[in-house]
Amino acid sequence: MSNAQHNFPFDTSRLPKSLTFLESEDEARHQINARMDVSYMFHAAMSLLEFATELEAVSIWQPADPSLCWFDGQVADFAQTCRNKSIKSLIVYPMMLRWKKQEHWNLVKEVTIFDKSNILSKHQETLHRGDRGGIPLGLASQYHIHALRNHRVRLR
Repeated sequence: MSNAQHNFPFDTSRLPKSLTFLESEDEARHQINARMDVSYMFHAAMSLLEFATELEAVSIWQPADPSLCWFDGQVADFAQTCRNKSIKSLIVYPMMLRWKKQEHWNLVKEVTIFDKSNILSKHQETLHRGDRGGIPLGLASQYHIHALRNHRVRLR
């Protein structure tokens, strides 16, 4: 688990007052730590691709908050490395905070970045609900469901 796992855009419009300086500072620090964790995730994935010579496929989960996803350049670098090493690459996005509805707590979008069996295909998107390849989805969503129910997540 990382700081990026539990981050979401806090909805200050529902507060009776604005955040104090210390609360704002804490929010900013948490956001910076979450972004740093995402950077570490990218570097760890690239290191894995570098040293795991027998790897056939790799799936990378992105944080629930869409503002913390890998940048386009990072996705392009990841895709190019996978293409060069002929490794199937997938990026998985949890959808609850992207679509801002708690009923999507166990829905993910899987994007195939590179697949050596289908080289001519562009990115292929697939939605999975409940499980993905036999692995249950949504087990880490309770924190975000609580935040949605209590109107802490910015919906716009």
